[in-house]
Amino acid sequence: WTTGRGRWPHAGEIDILEYYNGRIYANFCWAGKGGRDLWSTGSHSFGRFDDGSWQERFHTWVLEWDAEKMTIWLDGEPLNTQLMQHVKNQDGPPINPFLAPQAMRLNFAIGGMNGGDPSRTDFPQRYEVDYVRVYQKPE
Repeated sequence: WTTGRGRWPHAGEIDILEYYNGRIYANFCWAGKGGRDLWSTGSHSFGRFDDGSWQERFHTWVLEWDAEKMTIWLDGEPLNTQLMQHVKNQDGPPINPFLAPQAMRLNFAIGGMNGGDPSRTDFPQRYEVDYVRVYQKPE
């Protein structure tokens, strides 16, 4: 996931890979009215992607981001697209936070508001990342 510099949600957040309650999420977040979080969410049933051997393979998540739009992909399938022209903070200056740099994070959050109580989860678990690549198109 990524966040911009500054306070949340004004600096933006992009959830490239998120999973909880049997669903895969691809989200873009920025500031709504009164500083509340405003979300563009792509939500998909995990079953759509699981052919019975999901956890035996690596998967490819992609964030494609240019001046016109941002699209999050999973194994070649688009999960969510956000047009840049529709993104403006509604609290404070009406800027698009995705026109500024974002910092990428790779983590494995357990529990919380969306994840629920992890006490019945078998541990240890693994979160394996084969590679991270960042490309920039020539101007």
